[in-house]
Amino acid sequence: MSSDSNFSLSLTSALRWWMTEIAEIFRSISLRNRSKSLQFEVSKTAGVNLLDREKHKNIRGTHNITLLFSDNSILYRKVKLPATAKKNINKVIDYEFNRYFPLNPENALISFSVIDSDMNKNSIEIEIWAISKDLVLRYLASIRETYAFDVRKISIADSDGNTVIQHDDSNTASDQNKRLSSAHSSHKATLLIVALLLALLIYPVFKMDQYLQSIE
Repeated sequence: MSSDSNFSLSLTSALRWWMTEIAEIFRSISLRNRSKSLQFEVSKTAGVNLLDREKHKNIRGTHNITLLFSDNSILYRKVKLPATAKKNINKVIDYEFNRYFPLNPENALISFSVIDSDMNKNSIEIEIWAISKDLVLRYLASIRETYAFDVRKISIADSDGNTVIQHDDSNTASDQNKRLSSAHSSHKATLLIVALLLALLIYPVFKMDQYLQSIE
């Protein structure tokens, strides 16, 4: 077999390997970026229970999860405030929080909804939901230990399945590791592209050299 044929076979093998590597990198990035939602029923007595367990036997990648609380961990209050409070509603809720909830606002996940009154323009009603952040993080740690996947966003739902609080968990250490892994994949893809470009540049030079040798 001639050296020209050997080089062509080597280049073909290299291209196949390159395409396989690129496909695997894009598949890995796609799986990490895909937002899958998993539902867990949780309570202080029963712990954590993954719903549709048979459907999710092999959980990998990054997921959004919903924690369905079947107990009274989610606290709810409806309060009436002056209509002027609407201008600085976040600060007002933080200031008034301890009056209505047995939690420190720094250690709570909070959500609220403002209800305007057509009957009384001088006041507003606010629905407030709160839950202990430490409690949610304990459930999250248990889920990660059991199922070994990353979590992006957490939805807190009551026993009726109504989502009342949402929490973005993207600043955790595991998500930082995920970003590092993604950066590593991108770096690997860059190196592969450079290698392909070099091969495409070298091949014409090799062919020219073969041609010059044949006419000597």
